Amino acid sequence: MNNSSMEKRFLKPLCERRACIIFQTALEYFNYPTNPENIEEIREFCYKMLKGYNPVETEIMKNKIDELVIDYKSRLRDYAMTYR
Repeated sequence: MNNSSMEKRFLKPLCERRACIIFQTALEYFNYPTNPENIEEIREFCYKMLKGYNPVETEIMKNKIDELVIDYKSRLRDYAMTYR
């Protein structure tokens, strides 16, 4: 096992938790948006918050933020289909 994969293995849980906190902060900052344009603003906001982290951490957190955005959009679609 090389050093990079070992580093990723230990960093992944921490970085994913950080990404969740950043995403939650963005949701609150943008007041839980419901339209697609504002959801993309959340992604951009989150990416800006990643400045200062090393490339390995940034990659892990971007992947998690992308997952969270996709999940958020999916939940909004589900909600719209259920209650409209």
